[in-house]
Amino acid sequence: MKKIILITLSVICLALMNPVYADDEIYIGTYIQLGRYNDEPIIWRCIDVDDENGILMLSDKILCYKPYDVGEKGEYNEFGFLIDKTKHREIGDGFWEESNIRAWLNAKETGGNIIWPSGSPPSSVWGNGGNNLTYENEDGFISPGNFTESELDVIKSVSQWQILTAKNKDLSTNGIKQVFETNALYYGNGQSDGYNAQYPDVEALSHIEGAMYRLADTIFLPDVRQIYKLWSNFGTVEAFPTEKAFNDAASYSTEFEERKANRYCLRTQSGSGIKYVYGEKGYDAHLAACAYGIRPAFYLNEKNMQILSGSGIESDPYCVDRKFAQESSAVFVNGEQIGFKQEPITENDRIIVPLNEIFEALGAETSYDEGDGVIVATNAEQTVVMQVGNPEMGNGVDVISLDVTPRIIGERIYVPLRAISESFGCEVTYIDNLNRVVIDKPKLPMDFGEGIGCEDWQQPWYKKLYGD
Repeated sequence: MKKIILITLSVICLALMNPVYADDEIYIGTYIQLGRYNDEPIIWRCIDVDDENGILMLSDKILCYKPYDVGEKGEYNEFGFLIDKTKHREIGDGFWEESNIRAWLNAKETGGNIIWPSGSPPSSVWGNGGNNLTYENEDGFISPGNFTESELDVIKSVSQWQILTAKNKDLSTNGIKQVFETNALYYGNGQSDGYNAQYPDVEALSHIEGAMYRLADTIFLPDVRQIYKLWSNFGTVEAFPTEKAFNDAASYSTEFEERKANRYCLRTQSGSGIKYVYGEKGYDAHLAACAYGIRPAFYLNEKNMQILSGSGIESDPYCVDRKFAQESSAVFVNGEQIGFKQEPITENDRIIVPLNEIFEALGAETSYDEGDGVIVATNAEQTVVMQVGNPEMGNGVDVISLDVTPRIIGERIYVPLRAISESFGCEVTYIDNLNRVVIDKPKLPMDFGEGIGCEDWQQPWYKKLYGD
């Protein structure tokens, strides 16, 4: 059979003229090859297939060692409080949304051009132990030298629940203001999310409940619930670095030892630090400025993926690539990419999309009166009324002014994406560097685990000490 050679910047794969499509081919334990880092192909392993966002892939190895967050040394007042709170503390901050490592993992920019949260690039040197592994001038993780546009189309952009600590629990949108802590054994009394805890190992993470909010990402570090899923499916969370990652870290620090090599960060915060895992099921917390392993994850866009070669095992991973190119904005609704029959259009910095596909993705039924151009969309919670050529939209309560009006383009009715989505109670995030839109309306998670046990704030002794 005639073969086609597909050449990308990251890998050369031999593809049959009729490639094997991946709809039923990815399962827990499957290995794929996608992208490069440090001039070596990245191998990913599927660790979950029934997550809220679909198929979860985790780097099979620790790719590098970097401080999760390193900030500028700020000025403090007489009471020891940071004067300019927009600056990170010199030891960094463990809040994922504002972290250096999140910015780097999702950056396409070349070195020196990445925009760092709070204006604090990871150039500070704090303490010892490898913390001078700064990366201010390194290219972003998803920069063209690591991932082609074709490879990025195999990766979803999604919204996920983020576990909050006491310092930012007011961001909670899941109805809980008490913060999660993993039934740790404390030296003192009561609840803590600082460093004075003797943390259990990861098998204790079967029940996760507390203050959370949603945040959109493309590449991310796993959190405690995802690492528990890893342990549940494989009996270990242990990972080892690539040879280059280990040698690079060892060359920067005399304190970097082999026993530290299997420690890697989670995106879950602990006070002003971060949680990390190590060994088969170790779980602990430390300062965000410490350079622990980076083991990134993403959700596989299986509807836009084809398998070109390989058998999906560790020694012969699938080589994958996209099925089709996205010429305009890619739109993801609750973890699934919408397949538009006509491409979305950007007009006056607003995205308009074909009517049928967006309302179907939002779970709404529509009717259209060709005579007066009135569009009515209804789901179980909301009814939205608009009209072709009319700059106003009604939702039964308010009249909303639209920046762009519904109109007919070709044979399709186009409607404004953000206004429609928000009218149905969704959160809309635009990811500028990938030209993607993430639309999200999740169910409230009251319990991420198996429903056993409860957090400290749910225990009788806690309520006796602290009330509700």
